Amino acid sequence: GTALADGSPVVVHGAEHYLDRNAFLTCAAAPIVDPGGALLGALDISGDRRGYHRHTLGLVRSGARMIEHQLFEARHGAGLRLRLHAQREGLGTVTEGLLALSEDGWIIGANPAGLALLGLRTGDLRITPLARIVQLRVSDLFDWNRRRPGEPMLVARTDGSRLFMRLETPAAVAARPVATPVAPQVAASAPRSRSALDALDTGDARLSAAIEKAHKLIGKP
Repeated sequence: GTALADGSPVVVHGAEHYLDRNAFLTCAAAPIVDPGGALLGALDISGDRRGYHRHTLGLVRSGARMIEHQLFEARHGAGLRLRLHAQREGLGTVTEGLLALSEDGWIIGANPAGLALLGLRTGDLRITPLARIVQLRVSDLFDWNRRRPGEPMLVARTDGSRLFMRLETPAAVAARPVATPVAPQVAASAPRSRSALDALDTGDARLSAAIEKAHKLIGKP
């Protein structure tokens, strides 16, 4: 209950229990969070306080992380996944961060370690592009993955810290060429009258693409 209320791993030993009748126990527990940030439950090991071992909490935390990894794979295993860690050798372990990305680079899912490594919270999911946190575009990750498949990439965060990242892509996405944003071409037979949005167009390819999307959202042909 304390782990669930605090949202963090905890040990309650002997007389630290709120109920006197539980003072003979030592309980180690860690919360389990799904890739969308929902608290699902807790993994707990309880036993006689006289047999308490200081590594029990580490065992519980590792178990909870393994469950979170499996939940992440079950939900996002068919999409773009990014593994990250401050140390190269940490990739592929239970301490690594996991991110799920949309094809245009937005963070749509993560395990708690992934959020912590990027300094994000659950509420930042689906409203934060990866490029806002690290100094690269998702197309750079695709390009690196094609040239050096399976090799981690050392990436700088916008705050100056560095992380190792490894992109994992489904076969269908990996084989698809990465689209380069270009200014949309308007058919000569259907010219569009200039609007206030068009007046913002400076010729930059990314801005032109964004303006075109805005026109589609407001239903302007």
